[in-house]
Order: sequence, then structure tokens, then C-alpha cells
Amino acid sequence: MGEQGAKRHNDSWKGIGVTIVILAIATGIGAMFTEANILIVYVLGVMITAVITASRMWSVLSSLCSVLLFNFLYTEPRFSLTAYDSGYPITFVIAFLAAIIASNLAIQLRKQADGLSHKNSSGDESDTAEGRKRRRNHTRGGRTDCEIDREKCRVL
Repeated sequence: MGEQGAKRHNDSWKGIGVTIVILAIATGIGAMFTEANILIVYVLGVMITAVITASRMWSVLSSLCSVLLFNFLYTEPRFSLTAYDSGYPITFVIAFLAAIIASNLAIQLRKQADGLSHKNSSGDESDTAEGRKRRRNHTRGGRTDCEIDREKCRVL
């Protein structure tokens, strides 16, 4: 197995472990709440999984497992994947879609944060607050642009 294959294998084990641990924590926390709040706890767990893991597959798997765990543990009849209430199938679909959408947003946020940290670590500070401040306060002969041209400072 090559170096890249080994990394992918390690990422898979990390993804499995993170997904299982977060689902277990969400299930434990959910036991303290009512049904509606339990679903929110699971959606939060899916979002955390999406941010921590490297692949979208884990957040989709976490979404599916969250809905199945909710059905199995918290709906009547308990410890069965059967739901007697006619509204539950709709609830399951909505919960699954909400978890998928939330995880996609979390993944996009993580990618943007990774991109910004990579950009800043490369020494390019043109798009940071400090870089803008430096450009604004560029000095000429010991005086700032504002001291040289008052009209320019009003625009800044």
C-alpha cells in the first residue's frame, strides 16, 4: 500500500471513530430531552462530524445513523425500526435532510477556514485586517497618507 493509500486508510479509521463517538455522545445527551430536542442534538452531532472528518461520506453516514438511532431509541415502539405515528416518516426525512444541509454548510465553512489559514500562512496578508491597515497607513517620509492628503483619509 502506497503512502497515499495508507493516509486514506487512516482517514477512514479516524472517520469511523469520530462518527461513532459523536453519535454515542449525541445519544447520551438526547436521553435527557424530549423528541424535538433530541433531533436537534443529533443534527449538531452531524455538524461536528462534518467539521472534524475529512470526507462528506461520514456526515452523510452520521445523518442516516442519527435518524435510525432516533427511530430505534426514542419513538414508540422503542427498540424497533417501526414507527406507529403516521407523522414520523416525514419527521425522519426532514431530520435527514436538515442534517445533510447542515453538514454541507459545516464542510464549506471548514474549507473556507482551511483556505484562509493556508493563505495567511503563506505570508500573504493582503486580505487580512493587518494588511489593510498597513496599506491605509503607508508612510511617505515619516508621514502617513492621511497627513499628506486629508481628503484621501475621509474616503478610507
